[in-house]
Amino acid sequence: MNLYNLRSLFVLISMSLTLNASAQELSDLKTLDRPNGFYATLNYEADNVINEDTFEKEPSITHTDYKRVSKKKDGLGMWAIQIVFNKQGQEKIYQLTKENINKPIAIVIDKHIVSMPKIMMPITGDKTLISGNFTEQEVDNMVKQLKTK
Repeated sequence: MNLYNLRSLFVLISMSLTLNASAQELSDLKTLDRPNGFYATLNYEADNVINEDTFEKEPSITHTDYKRVSKKKDGLGMWAIQIVFNKQGQEKIYQLTKENINKPIAIVIDKHIVSMPKIMMPITGDKTLISGNFTEQEVDNMVKQLKTK
């Protein structure tokens, strides 16, 4: 494995597993009445309460920004969603993660926040992995949702 792959793996693990919001905050804000996509935070401070106004109204990344969505097992053997970005999406994920270092972003699927990772460094590759405590059926459903508008 080369240095680029190691760096990408580190970024994916950081993006997938580091949650900034407490479990209670995420539980309290499980729905977000917004279209599927990746949402940047607004005026975020680490001690802010996470609520609907924490996130931008429009997603920074949508289904038009990736070429493939599939299910995959992560490094821990758990079911996850892999997104492979197109050229435009690759530029957008880089910008989104570069501008949100040490801030969470919300990943919304079917009006539910499925992940709220804290960004540790910009993502420079063309793919990312969304992992969590998902069942295979939940991942299948989320993949289906991400493939649609």
